[in-house]
Amino acid sequence: MAGSLFWFQYTTDSGLSYVVLCDKSNALAKTKGGLQLMATYATAGLTRLIIGRIKLRVVYATNGANVNEKRKFIVGNPAAYAELAKGGGTITAEDYPVGGGGAGVSQTYFVTAVRPEKMRLAPATTVADTGLVV
Repeated sequence: MAGSLFWFQYTTDSGLSYVVLCDKSNALAKTKGGLQLMATYATAGLTRLIIGRIKLRVVYATNGANVNEKRKFIVGNPAAYAELAKGGGTITAEDYPVGGGGAGVSQTYFVTAVRPEKMRLAPATTVADTGLVV
């Protein structure tokens, strides 16, 4: 996207914290209420998130100034996701950098769709133990 990749903290729906490598400008974006989408990685010892097991919370948004510009934001902060999922949410994020690699301008993005976190769990065991020992 617009920024370089950094490690950020992602908190799952169950309250566990992991680190995720994601775009800096998307992660530092804020909701209308001022909540940051991702927390900076400050807690030592967190494990990296295995992306195949968990599909991250995602918000899709369109730039208010240019409807042809669409972005996908990973939302590692459950409180920020709850605010955006209510409907009518907006995100303030840095626009794509201008020529020469300089910083972009802050833009307002209107949320068009949200995708909740999805996790693959171990299948439930339905077979009773037979008690046989071979």
